[in-house]
Amino acid sequence: MLRGKRKQICDFTVEFDWSATADGTLLEGQLTVNDVTADKDYEFSRVYPKFSSPKQKDTATKRIDTLQLTVKDALDTFFEEFGAK
Repeated sequence: MLRGKRKQICDFTVEFDWSATADGTLLEGQLTVNDVTADKDYEFSRVYPKFSSPKQKDTATKRIDTLQLTVKDALDTFFEEFGAK
């Protein structure tokens, strides 16, 4: 409780391994959300493989952008449900 209001406190890190296929090549990397806290100020970091073509980089970047948005939405939902309890 702070100033008569209930506060949610948590602090954790989430790591996702990902894979995608581009130009027939399997690409693998990692998406990490550092310092996940109830204030919903998420800090993402990405690990990419070495790309052999611009198309591979473009494909991987688009898919990771989508994954990042999906993770953000899931975390927002988690904190909404967490705050309701």
